[in-house]
Amino acid sequence: APDGVGSGPVLIPATDPKYGRHTRVRTQCTLCGIRSVDTHSPRLNVVLVEDHDILRQMLAQALQEANHTVVALSCAEELEDVAAGQPVDVFLVDLNLPGEDGLSLTARLRAAYPLAGIIIVTARSGLNDKLEGYTHGADLYLTKPLEVPELCAAVAAQGRRRQRVQGLLAQQHTYTLLQQQL
Repeated sequence: APDGVGSGPVLIPATDPKYGRHTRVRTQCTLCGIRSVDTHSPRLNVVLVEDHDILRQMLAQALQEANHTVVALSCAEELEDVAAGQPVDVFLVDLNLPGEDGLSLTARLRAAYPLAGIIIVTARSGLNDKLEGYTHGADLYLTKPLEVPELCAAVAAQGRRRQRVQGLLAQQHTYTLLQQQL
């Protein structure tokens, strides 16, 4: 287990930084025992905001084993100190947080990081709760209890979507520059 989990923010680096942002992985998760297939998997910068210490540690470990860089926080207020100004691909947000609640955090994150994926992970399973989550800016709304492979698949899907959007924006930028040169 990473040192310091439960006592504030924890930075967990990706398992092997020498490969860059994209790697081919074949691993078996130590938490669920499921062996991943050999796929082209984007290495993502993930911020996890979860107040339950053991769950935060477990989710951070699973995401690290999926080759992501994870910043694990226990409350929204830690976000300003640790992740401010850092590139973030995906946020995982619990709704029942101490201090600022997850819905208002989700709305702030959507405004500050319009291209980042935002996944709400919560025990609130009612339809109105889900609709509020989407209204506040969530891309996905997953309810606890949660299977780790499902979470890893959701994070990977958000990463692939972000890559496609960034590619389209880069193409548009190149096209605009070419038009300006003509």
